[in-house]
Amino acid sequence: MTPDDFKAWREAMRLTQDGAATALGLSNATIQNYERGRRLDGKPAPIPRTTALACGALFHRIAPWGEDRRSERG
Repeated sequence: MTPDDFKAWREAMRLTQDGAATALGLSNATIQNYERGRRLDGKPAPIPRTTALACGALFHRIAPWGEDRRSERG
């Protein structure tokens, strides 16, 4: 996931940076780093695969593993 992909995901989800941080359990500074592609010290800020997968799960409304969603399936 590139910084542009991450920002596109956040915007598609209609989340602010604060909202994305809350949804992903990350700090606002981390969200800013991901969108910039770099930390403030200039070092790269790669987006971990776990974060990219969490973005996909949130986009597709997939519940965390083990959470019972059978009542929602009908």
